[in-house]
Amino acid sequence: MFGSINEILDYRCKTTPEKIAYSDVYRSVNYKELKQEAETIACLIKEHKLIRSPILLFMDRSVTCISCMLGVLYSDNYYTVVDTKTPIERLRSIVNDFSPALIISGRECPPVIDEIAVSIPVLVMDYSKIELSEAIADTTSIGTDLAFVTYTSGSTGNPKGVIATHGMMLDAIEVLIRTYEIDESDVFGSLAPFCFILSVQDIFAVLYCGAQTVIIPEGIMLDPMGFARFLEQNRITGAIWPSSAFSFMYDIGFLDKSVIPLLSGLRKIGFGGGAIPPKIINAFRQALPHTRFINAYGSTEIMLCCSYVVDRILEDAEAVPVGRACSNRSFLLLDEDMNSVKEGEIGELYIRGIVSGGYYKDNENTSRVFLRNPLNEDYPELIYKTGDLAKINERGELVIVGRSDLMFKHNGYRIASEEVESSVERCPGVTKACCIFDKNNDLIIIFYTGKATEPEIMSTCSKWLPHYMMPQRLVRMEELPHTINGKIDRQKIRTLVTG
Repeated sequence: MFGSINEILDYRCKTTPEKIAYSDVYRSVNYKELKQEAETIACLIKEHKLIRSPILLFMDRSVTCISCMLGVLYSDNYYTVVDTKTPIERLRSIVNDFSPALIISGRECPPVIDEIAVSIPVLVMDYSKIELSEAIADTTSIGTDLAFVTYTSGSTGNPKGVIATHGMMLDAIEVLIRTYEIDESDVFGSLAPFCFILSVQDIFAVLYCGAQTVIIPEGIMLDPMGFARFLEQNRITGAIWPSSAFSFMYDIGFLDKSVIPLLSGLRKIGFGGGAIPPKIINAFRQALPHTRFINAYGSTEIMLCCSYVVDRILEDAEAVPVGRACSNRSFLLLDEDMNSVKEGEIGELYIRGIVSGGYYKDNENTSRVFLRNPLNEDYPELIYKTGDLAKINERGELVIVGRSDLMFKHNGYRIASEEVESSVERCPGVTKACCIFDKNNDLIIIFYTGKATEPEIMSTCSKWLPHYMMPQRLVRMEELPHTINGKIDRQKIRTLVTG
């Protein structure tokens, strides 16, 4: 039984010290080396006399970044990761909210940090210049101590800092391992940004199992054959990737017959972070029949809640189910009066189980979505209000049908943006769609990627949508903008409408 995340690495160093833990294009570290690096970094942090203080890691995905994460935890502090490609205003917002006592950057301090964080000390961490210490970082962290803060994508509003304690993470890791059936023989290919909650699987679940993570280099996905060769050469057996990555790979020919033979080692692929068209999952399953595909549902606030192992050809008219609750998780479907909905009805999804302690320095938003369970009058039990609308299908599987905050009223009808998007994505030449309602002009506008023409899209939509839900304007884009977390950036697309 582990009391903190650092204890997992301590255990690994005793059981499999020489096994490779993490690799990137520059280097690899085994578990023994990883701990030595983490403790060296912890000692450097302790020179700043910090304890249970916020530390910002301004670094790209790398082995060094993972060493710094663990180093912060060994120093009894907590961190947030910010990618160096983060837009400056988002970076400014996070720095102002997180108020770091220390910033750790890679190789050299970027000018943007000097501009935004004038009075904050910066520790430059160049792995080639780290002088490893034999000092042991005496850590005292326990389960209720804060481990890290993850900022939400801000796809429908401002980013919020979600807190994760050591205890919450240990619970989430065990759920992830059971769901994906991870063991020490696995080699995971890490694609998600480290500031995205999906990366937790790549980093900490792998650490817990004594498996290995290979960090996939930036840009390699643009070359399907090169990407496939990389996966084969590194013997990748598993991956948990953003849904947007699957849409992109499908669009650029990743499932070409010449590429498929190189993917025979992939045993399990999870996807999450947004809806994905059924036709794309069907295509991947047909091309890789030996691979388990798992649709994982969760959020930054709850990590993983439900999962569905795709076990059939999905109809174009259905949303990909998110399945059933994972171990130590449960859910409620409630109406606006906080009563359970009837079987088959749509309700708002609330999650039971170990959830986040709330939002960093934001009591107002915390109290708005972390609520007392109205169906439990015997003792106080917190549940999480997801904002997702869902129902149980005829197979007993949970299906997400939309977002309560993406509903709009048009011609007297309440319409879910996702339902319009789903109908557009049924058109064979459409890869991904985003529905934006222009309130000023009372127009339903669709932004989409793919080669389909306007008549083809409208013809498809007419088969599925009533007249009042039909798109009134179509805008084709080479690529839909995404947040740094891989979700469609609805805020940015909306500015194309409002100017």
